[in-house]
Amino acid sequence: MKAMHWMVALGAISLAACSDGPAENAGEEADAAIEEVTGEETTMMEDAGEAMDEMADDVEDAVEDATDEPQ
Repeated sequence: MKAMHWMVALGAISLAACSDGPAENAGEEADAAIEEVTGEETTMMEDAGEAMDEMADDVEDAVEDATDEPQ
């Protein structure tokens, strides 16, 4: 079970390693593609990606808290 905690922690850390997370970057690229096609400016996908990156940070914090507690 501890191995699973470490795998989740490493995954969360890798998602949170950048200032802009990978989901936010993907959202920015999607927004740019939408703007190119429609001509309208949007941040909808970037905002969704930012929320996903924030959720990954929360998961990372929860995993750290869970692994710090004595069992």
